[in-house]
Amino acid sequence: LSLEVPISRYQISQRAYPETLPAIEYDEGLVVRKVQMNGHICLYGKRYLVSNAFWGYPVLVKETADEYERDIYFTHQRIAKIDLRRPLD
Repeated sequence: LSLEVPISRYQISQRAYPETLPAIEYDEGLVVRKVQMNGHICLYGKRYLVSNAFWGYPVLVKETADEYERDIYFTHQRIAKIDLRRPLD
């Protein structure tokens, strides 16, 4: 910054910021779960922690090379990995 204050470099973003997210939809036939208030999802009759930051949103559950692990996606971004051998219950 060459000893200048940050406001002297600030520029307004050219990208629009939506007030609300568009509806999140996943393809038919995929495993989708809604994140509960305390940040967990229910899968195969057990509860697994994802993150309470995603409360109320649908997440996609994808199989991995390890039969006991699943990747959790929010839209296109992987946000978590769960171990089916370690449920919250």
